[in-house]
Amino acid sequence: MTHPDVLIVGAGLAGLSAALTAREQGASVTVIERAPLEQRGGNSRFSIGAMRAVYSGVDDIEKLTGEIEAGCFEYFAEVDKRGGVVQCIEDNFFQLELADAAYDLHRRKEAGERQIVGVTKYRDESPNPALDLHHVDEAAAARQLERLRKTKANRDNAAVRTALEEIVRVAQTDENIMPATIAAVKARATGGEIINALRPIFGTYVEKPVF
Repeated sequence: MTHPDVLIVGAGLAGLSAALTAREQGASVTVIERAPLEQRGGNSRFSIGAMRAVYSGVDDIEKLTGEIEAGCFEYFAEVDKRGGVVQCIEDNFFQLELADAAYDLHRRKEAGERQIVGVTKYRDESPNPALDLHHVDEAAAARQLERLRKTKANRDNAAVRTALEEIVRVAQTDENIMPATIAAVKARATGGEIINALRPIFGTYVEKPVF
């Protein structure tokens, strides 16, 4: 079975652009699009029939999907073995895992072991590539502060105080704090006000140094 140089699944505009760049550089490209939802029986899996029509290695893809799923459950089991999510956060387990994964990805890209279309291969080498950069509107902060001022001026501040007091009460019990938080938000309490109310109870999280 002959495999393409580049396989792009669920292309979209970004994927199609990468595919065209790869084709221009002489690579064999296969693009697989997802079938419409109604053709997939209402679930999120790929349409097997549609994929087999364009790529005979669909069974390989299903095998890889199964391996990814199995790997996820293995990771969940590792988190449980270490005492759960909260314990892993306190032990910096996730931070270390992220750092190790980032280093490993960078190393493999530098060594040519991991190819990424548009980054390590089939890049747009034109001198002035068209990039739609994000520009921050400097007036956005001023507009948001004005919205905050108007909100505080027009809300029922007595209702806000009552809602915040209820959050503090609930936070000191075993009750679910979410209903009280939602009520405070509906009363137009700000995120900062809610955090400030809870800080004396829960304190402030300080990440332990990883290295």
